[in-house]
Amino acid sequence: MATQDTHSLAPTGTGPEGTNEGIKDKVSGMASQAKNTAAEWGRTAASTMDKNLQSAAGALENTATKLREHVPPSGTMNKYGTATVDKLE
Repeated sequence: MATQDTHSLAPTGTGPEGTNEGIKDKVSGMASQAKNTAAEWGRTAASTMDKNLQSAAGALENTATKLREHVPPSGTMNKYGTATVDKLE
């Protein structure tokens, strides 16, 4: 049983137009495969970035919570500590 060569641009048609059509079909198929691969890489990269962003946001939120627990109830340190925590949140 013969296998189809999907990576070569060798002509596959039988007539004068068939040869060009075979090459066009292969080029079209290869372009479609490249587009799908690039789209999948893009989705994977976006998903990874989303996970990392959520992790960083969680770390900032935890830091803000811990700082707020240690800010004195009044005075200059309260003023600057609260302002810093507010910016983190």
